[in-house]
Amino acid sequence: MLSLNRSGWSHAIAIKLNQPAALRGGAAGYTCAIFDPNVGQGVYSNHDDLAGDLLTLIQAYGMLSCIRAHVVAAQ
Repeated sequence: MLSLNRSGWSHAIAIKLNQPAALRGGAAGYTCAIFDPNVGQGVYSNHDDLAGDLLTLIQAYGMLSCIRAHVVAAQ
């Protein structure tokens, strides 16, 4: 969960990261996803595409200098 906070206003974006295929010995990779309540869900096959869209969302919300990130690792 990425929590974007500014002047008492908060917006949460859920992020799901999975290990890419290359790190799992070449087996098929799992998808990654972003869920933003204002935009919907994006599903990605690699972390680079997800990171690019995540940066775009952060910039769109004007939160680049005031981000608190909470990373929850899947067990």
